[in-house]
Amino acid sequence: MKFIVFFALMFLSLSCSCTDKYDDESMYDLASKFKDLSQTVDGHLKFSGEQVEDGGQLLSEISERYPQLIAPFKDFTIMTKIQSGNVILLLCDENIALIEDAGCNGKLDVNHWIDAKADSCEFTIDSALLCQ
Repeated sequence: MKFIVFFALMFLSLSCSCTDKYDDESMYDLASKFKDLSQTVDGHLKFSGEQVEDGGQLLSEISERYPQLIAPFKDFTIMTKIQSGNVILLLCDENIALIEDAGCNGKLDVNHWIDAKADSCEFTIDSALLCQ
């Protein structure tokens, strides 16, 4: 009987550890790729010479030119915001914010997945403060 309980507990503990949807290792890898994407989108806004006012249009242009940059995010939603002449990207899984980044600086701005919450897919950063 002790062996049955032991194996049942072992099975449950293994199955619980495998269901962590946003494990740090895979999310940091995804965040690195997201940072590259946000810098590309921000650079396109600032240096292409095109007049762009809609973040969705900007992201669409980048996805056509650089489909490999968008590919890792095919199972997610990417929201784009142009704010104070800078681009902010927000990566969401359904309604859960995962990563938020302004492409103007060299660091990842917000890793929301650490404290993933439902109904959190909203922009939280101010690019005017980050992009000085």
